[in-house]
Amino acid sequence: MIAIVVGKQRWRRRRAVARMGVAAVDDFGRPGFAYLTDTHRKRRQVARDITGRSPDVFEPAGWVLADLLVELWQRWGDGRAVLSDRVVALHGARVVEADHRLAALGSPEVVGRQLARLTEALGQARSTAPLRPEVADGVHALLRRCTTDRAVMQHTAIEALLPRLRRPEPGLRRWLATQPPIVIDDILQPTPLRTEALVTLIEAFDTAGTDVILAFECGRARNAADLAASFGAAEPDPLAHKAFAATRALRQVVFERFVATGAAELVLATADGPVPVDPATEPPAEPSDLADLAFADVEPPLDPRVSVWACASPVDEAERVAEEVRAALDAGADPADCLVATADPDGAALIARALQRYGVPVDAAEGTRLATTPPGQLALLLARLGAEPFAPSDWLALGDLAGLALDGVLAALQAAGIRGGPPERWIGPIKGWAARVGAPFDALVERITALGALAGALSLDTPRTPSEWGDAWRASATRCGLDALTERSDTARRARAALDAVLDALVDDLAAVDPGPWAPAEAGAHLQAAIRSATLPSPRGGVALTGLLELRGLTPPHIWVLGLTRSHWPAPSATSPLVDAATARRLAPVDRLAEARYLLGSLLRNATGDPNARSLALSWPTTIDGQPTTCSRVLVELLARPLGDGTLRDALVQTVIAAPPEPGPAARVGMLGTLPHPAPPPGRISVTAAETALKCPARYWYQHVLRLDPHDPWDPELEPRRRGTAIHDILQRFYEGRGLRAVDPAERAAARASLHAVASAVLDEVESAGGFEPALQAWARDRWLAGLLDDRPLGVLGAWLENEIAEGIAPVAVETPIALPLPGGELSLRGTIDRVDRGPGGALRVTDYKTGQPPTRARMEAGLSLQPLAYVEAVRRGAEGAPVASTFQTLARADGVRSSGWYGDPDAMAAFGATRGTAVDAAEREERLADVERRLRAVLYGDIPTTRWGEALAGCDTCDFRTICRVRHDEGAEEAPC
Repeated sequence: MIAIVVGKQRWRRRRAVARMGVAAVDDFGRPGFAYLTDTHRKRRQVARDITGRSPDVFEPAGWVLADLLVELWQRWGDGRAVLSDRVVALHGARVVEADHRLAALGSPEVVGRQLARLTEALGQARSTAPLRPEVADGVHALLRRCTTDRAVMQHTAIEALLPRLRRPEPGLRRWLATQPPIVIDDILQPTPLRTEALVTLIEAFDTAGTDVILAFECGRARNAADLAASFGAAEPDPLAHKAFAATRALRQVVFERFVATGAAELVLATADGPVPVDPATEPPAEPSDLADLAFADVEPPLDPRVSVWACASPVDEAERVAEEVRAALDAGADPADCLVATADPDGAALIARALQRYGVPVDAAEGTRLATTPPGQLALLLARLGAEPFAPSDWLALGDLAGLALDGVLAALQAAGIRGGPPERWIGPIKGWAARVGAPFDALVERITALGALAGALSLDTPRTPSEWGDAWRASATRCGLDALTERSDTARRARAALDAVLDALVDDLAAVDPGPWAPAEAGAHLQAAIRSATLPSPRGGVALTGLLELRGLTPPHIWVLGLTRSHWPAPSATSPLVDAATARRLAPVDRLAEARYLLGSLLRNATGDPNARSLALSWPTTIDGQPTTCSRVLVELLARPLGDGTLRDALVQTVIAAPPEPGPAARVGMLGTLPHPAPPPGRISVTAAETALKCPARYWYQHVLRLDPHDPWDPELEPRRRGTAIHDILQRFYEGRGLRAVDPAERAAARASLHAVASAVLDEVESAGGFEPALQAWARDRWLAGLLDDRPLGVLGAWLENEIAEGIAPVAVETPIALPLPGGELSLRGTIDRVDRGPGGALRVTDYKTGQPPTRARMEAGLSLQPLAYVEAVRRGAEGAPVASTFQTLARADGVRSSGWYGDPDAMAAFGATRGTAVDAAEREERLADVERRLRAVLYGDIPTTRWGEALAGCDTCDFRTICRVRHDEGAEEAPC
């Protein structure tokens, strides 16, 4: 039997399936059905739903379509293995290395991954595409490397599997016949090849006598035509088509193959249970909900369980959600019934910290990073050991993980000036230093000798075959005390198991590419990448924190969804220099906008129609880092729908500012400003937004209060904000990966290789979001990375690294958030300091990276740059009296990496060799901060004067709002605010 179940809510479809005779478990707790879906997230969720009812219940059989097809091939194919994505990418890197035309597009690892994805996409699309000659040659070369007598790519295996499913051999026929009923739930946008494979698999199950139930979500069926459209027997209206575009193509194929031929039974999942229907009959009546409003001309009542928030900033958004979650728990909600999802990957850490501040237990759905656990850290060190020279801090970290007593060794090494070499070379210099200063050295020598013995036992600097590398890494980890690390905690034990799985998979993949010897640097680099990408599942029990796509298949009673901005939801499509944008869209199986519409509709249907649902909150920040943002296009479509005399936005959207302060005295008596009734000001304001308010109050109100959308002309290059974020991420990850250790001239080559790897990973992430012309970005990327792995003139990153080596100072902190209360106590400034260094005499230097132009000298002298004042004062308050100065480091061009715009304590400026700048002592800075607060309060409470600084210093020529501004700018000067 083949049945197609259509219903509005997930609970209705699950009840219908159960009443059709498909039980979750039998009397002995064994699974009563097999579940087939398209993501591991949904498969895991169904298993948790079933096994969560009783500890004695077996986990149901669950398959992901792509994995099941591969498994069937491996069982009943022609004996060839299906290559993993990593193996195909490694083969792609070899193809790129052999073709200078492809090598010119970027590093072999990056272009190899893109070539692998393109080749698989062409096969999954069952289509051809116009490709440049070098790209077409690369695709053919990769296919030849991957399709051999022993292995095939995934799309090749699926194509070859189809005839075997149509005429199954006895073993496959027995397997099909012995399976429990198969439930297939809302598979979204499969590729053409997987669609054909799914339909063929359903036919094979049906022929073998195994029941198959396909479940699809639908909207409100107002009449027979709506129901027929849901079943695929008629074309839907435009609104309904948009709502269910993510499943439309699959529905059409399924209904044409099964419904039109009479091979499938049609079932409508109603609130009362399954109802067999005919598309020509009238469906049972049911009330409308908010999801229907989004895609049909109806006026449903507002549901108090649904709320929509427009928050002032990501911080306000996180605080509001954390407060609501805490309130739900205090009201008796089970943490397992609460879920927080975010569309912004950068916002996950923000909401996690907010939840923890409110005492909320958090279950991170992505799990604990293996690299953050002691076994993972040990494996990372061993992966680097044969690939690059170790600094003393690396050896000490390895010894600490191995359980050696190394107290006092680091301080002695620093005092003796030892900055490199293996431990056995430290003993002579240590003895010489100890003799000069009269310090005892016997204990130090004993500890260093023990570390040297450990280092001598770790031989990872010679080429090995993949299996030999696996044995060597395991043996080295055992010598370094992996067994003892494993006993520390349950997390460490799970990390040990995850590490074993990573090593097994990596060894198999390397052997599939080349069974011969691999160089230590190459094998170690692959092990590092595998460890950094691996996770181990977190133990459940807290409030789930997930990504937005993980909501597919989840229906907890309480849901909060954050970060629904246009830039994050739906996520932008990735770009590639290998194909043009039109070809990339045609080959991509996923329409992200259609998937986002489907997800929003599903959330609304289940939140308003499920009797167990309690609350659904959707939110987005209206500004990020002081820049205005807009909500997702999908939300715009929903909120713009008419409702009564207005729109849904008028009735539903709340403006949220977390913990707004009470209006100050000036607001109560009324300010002589342009706005007689301004909104209460925020208690926190970013440094950049405050700087804008000081320079030009009109611009601040246009941008941060009225939230006008600036003119946004298309630019083929990566926009400056994203470019700046990328350079910050690269430098942060580079130094964090080194443990904030200075770069020694002796390790120049290793440092360049490490910086190239970090930069490549960051640029891959940036470029996956699109929004630029690929050819121009490929050129810009090449210039950034120039000279790190080749002999070309140094690019920006290479020049920056040379500057770091020459200076020899390592940061003590990178990307550090600050909150600076202003003297009146009503306002505080927030921001992120790019870098803090400690120099001679304990002086501190705050560095702000600038990929564009830093503030001009005239603007600095006029005191219109607030960042130096705020950052210096924030660091000074936590530095126990150490002198502090700030500077801007320009990273716009390779020949222009320099520091300028010095500001702060004269002693700190002198310690770092600054000969020009603005010297301001602590007392004067406090006075300027008080003046800053007075001016900010006036602007925030509605006093919008002219800029007073003139158009040049106020930046009118680059203002986004100059075409609409009606403020007359005075030319007269005024006392500097900061």
